[in-house]
Amino acid sequence: MVKLNERALDLTEQVIEQVTDEELDRPTPCAGWRMEDLLRHLVSLNRGYAAAAEGEAAVWDDKDLGGDHRRAFRESAEAVRTAFRAPGYAERRVPVSRFGTFSGRTAAGLHLVEAVAHGWDIAVSIGAPYQPDDELVDVAYAVVARFPEGAGLRGPGAPFGEVVPVADAAPALDRLLGLVGRDPAWSPGGTVTP
Repeated sequence: MVKLNERALDLTEQVIEQVTDEELDRPTPCAGWRMEDLLRHLVSLNRGYAAAAEGEAAVWDDKDLGGDHRRAFRESAEAVRTAFRAPGYAERRVPVSRFGTFSGRTAAGLHLVEAVAHGWDIAVSIGAPYQPDDELVDVAYAVVARFPEGAGLRGPGAPFGEVVPVADAAPALDRLLGLVGRDPAWSPGGTVTP
């Protein structure tokens, strides 16, 4: 799971490196969030997971990008990489925001889902190519599928949106996006989904 997270972070970082300052006000598939809001969320997630993994009090809604969204993401991604690599991390109990306490392995899985899905959010918002490999998509899908509706992880204010129906024959990434509440056909000029 650590290596998968690192690949997902690398892919997301490649997309974020393409986001210009002029694009920080662009709409995203995340309801009510412009690009800058989404980038703050990602940086906060990385910092939060890193702090929680190290047994520190985690701040999950930090709003500071320090004036440089690319550097803020790189630094926060490195912090979470370091935390996930720590010996014994997979067996630790990790509090994940207000959503519960999970094993380090499960927390890393939840982080993986966020990285893959939000990487797509950013890419589609700026028209950049984005194609996570099959293993990343399959593992992220399996993580989300473990949490049934009613588990407190879906809906407004939760990590995942309400399921968006996607055809069984759709590409794996589209099925993952639907499972986490994204419409794979979303575009900046279209409807915003949770």
